[in-house]
Amino acid sequence: MVVKHVILTVDPDAKYDWDKLNLRDPITHERPDLATILGENLEPGQYLLELHLHVKPLDQKPLKVEKVDLQE
Repeated sequence: MVVKHVILTVDPDAKYDWDKLNLRDPITHERPDLATILGENLEPGQYLLELHLHVKPLDQKPLKVEKVDLQE
């Protein structure tokens, strides 16, 4: 079993669609290549894979929210 840690950012108000749900490596901040992770221990060929994802939030930080001055 392979255990990988990633940072998931959920920002429904992001400017671009690809930033609304964003996976990053916690050390390098690069986007993980899931195909590479899945194929690391496989011989060359085609595979039908069954994936079991277990998501366990380890920590949560709120998104930065800009303050709007309504008194202008």
